[in-house]
Amino acid sequence: MEKEKPTEIFLNGKAQMIEMFKYLNPKEKQVLLKNIRARSPQLANELQGQGITFHDIITLEESKLRSIARSIHPSIMGMALKDLGQNSQKEILSKLSREYAEKVFEALLNNHSDETRLIEKSKARITELMMTPTKRF
Repeated sequence: MEKEKPTEIFLNGKAQMIEMFKYLNPKEKQVLLKNIRARSPQLANELQGQGITFHDIITLEESKLRSIARSIHPSIMGMALKDLGQNSQKEILSKLSREYAEKVFEALLNNHSDETRLIEKSKARITELMMTPTKRF
């Protein structure tokens, strides 16, 4: 009887960690990043950058959220926020300038025929900006 050759398995720990990181809630991400940063700041920065999902918008500091708002039309922000609960929407709107928040709210109320696709496209654009480091002046 012939022995079976062992199956080769390749595990990429960092890639798996990044993928798993995406499924944590924002508070769990913060705790994990803090612990990882103490041992490996480079890995923590990489995880933070690549493990971001749109729902992390809730945890953004007001300055970062306003920076994103300067680069995004209010209708895009409103479309993206449709995917969040009312409490999260209110929290985000409260961090934005009043004028911008009012335009975002108007966009939230509008319905579109291809809404699902527009929501996903809007969320992807904002997530891309969330991964961009905030410029310091």
